[in-house]
Amino acid sequence: MISINSKNKILVIDDHQANVLLMTKILEKYNFEVFSSVSCSNVMELIANHLPDIILLDIMMPDTDGIEMLRILKNSALTKAIPVVIVSAKTDTQIVEMVMEIGAVDFVKKPISIEYLLNVLNKLLKRL
Repeated sequence: MISINSKNKILVIDDHQANVLLMTKILEKYNFEVFSSVSCSNVMELIANHLPDIILLDIMMPDTDGIEMLRILKNSALTKAIPVVIVSAKTDTQIVEMVMEIGAVDFVKKPISIEYLLNVLNKLLKRL
């Protein structure tokens, strides 16, 4: 499992507050510092203020969708090196291939498997 000596920062972007609260509770249990947004409109400002180690991004968002947000993140000098993990219920092959091609590093399907999510995060933290 994950062994973290200092707090790694995770940005959770999901339009459902219940999902944000669930992921926050899980991640804080494993000593992550979590900040979140239920909209893509303020994501770049949050990132500039908190500079996350990893971003967890939902695809279905109310304003800018997650695919467009991923494109923005991967085209910005500030964020292009930050690993983005897509967390979504939209799991058809075409969507998964598209987000991976744009620059996502992994895809976690909803409902999330805590063990799988933690394994993904552990793998990413070993690269940082």
